[in-house]
Amino acid sequence: MAAAADFGSTHFALDRGGSEANPLIRRRGLVAPVKVISVYAVLRIEERLRRSRHPGWAAFLRWSFVALNLGLATWNLATLPGRGPT
Repeated sequence: MAAAADFGSTHFALDRGGSEANPLIRRRGLVAPVKVISVYAVLRIEERLRRSRHPGWAAFLRWSFVALNLGLATWNLATLPGRGPT
């Protein structure tokens, strides 16, 4: 859900004149594939950590990824064009 919040807020900001700051996905068409790949990669790594009996690291990875995505979603909304002091 946090990744979806980042994805949605990214498109919300881009639709309102914002720009993508991530150098890996400067083109709007790459936002969805990069997000899907990142979620898939984190889930796979988390699964491997759990199977190799590292549940603490698996939980750390998951919650760090959630926090990162929530932070990105917040950043996207906080930096919308025209949101400065009036």
